[in-house]
Amino acid sequence: MFKYLQDNPRRLWTKRNHPELFRTQQEVMIGDQKVTVMGNRFLLDSPNKVAVKCHRYMTEEEKERTISRFLMMAQRGAVLVSPRISQGEKDAMDMIQEAGFPFIQLLENGFSPFWKPGGEMFNACASGQVLLVAPWPYHSDRRTITRDQCNRLNDLAALICTM
Repeated sequence: MFKYLQDNPRRLWTKRNHPELFRTQQEVMIGDQKVTVMGNRFLLDSPNKVAVKCHRYMTEEEKERTISRFLMMAQRGAVLVSPRISQGEKDAMDMIQEAGFPFIQLLENGFSPFWKPGGEMFNACASGQVLLVAPWPYHSDRRTITRDQCNRLNDLAALICTM
């Protein structure tokens, strides 16, 4: 709590000086689907977008090779797109984020009226490194993501990569 309070002035300054990166934009069209976004919307215009998919049944060796391949793509200018569902996808996207490469993250839950990203995601948003995409409205209850939602998020990631 103390760190949060100490960081508040920097966060406020950042939000006031870069409001476009912290404003939710409703009804953005991706294909025929309306989504809500926050962050660097220009990442959608990148000609080189790659969907990050790591199956949960991959061996550690397969997962490491796959993550290395995604990192190499990001180094070559690809914008990686993922809902971060499996542990391999989370690991890959964490490495992409830590390295400062641009990425698009799909979210199961929408944005509450005054929501702002926290921690390192705030910094990624402030630097224009990320676009957060929510295909569904905000809900305040705790839910477990369903297999159907996972499939729909992966389909949306694939669609974003074809735009």
